[in-house]
Amino acid sequence: MACINPDGTLTEAAVSMMTVIEDHHSLEEVAGVSGVPLYLVRATARDLINAGLAVERDTLYYLTDDGSARLKKMKGRSPAGS
Repeated sequence: MACINPDGTLTEAAVSMMTVIEDHHSLEEVAGVSGVPLYLVRATARDLINAGLAVERDTLYYLTDDGSARLKKMKGRSPAGS
């Protein structure tokens, strides 16, 4: 599961997961909050880390500065502004 679209924007799955990660959660918590199966959450987390958008510390996941900036930009593009 890729987290970045061919045009360089974040996928819907990446935005959704990054929104939860923004509050520093474990992958199990991300799965519980988002309703996404844990195996997909793990795959997306790997993609986000490989893209330099998230990091894992002591089993919690955090957005990098680049990840926070990209998420903020994507949220600003959404019709609902959230």
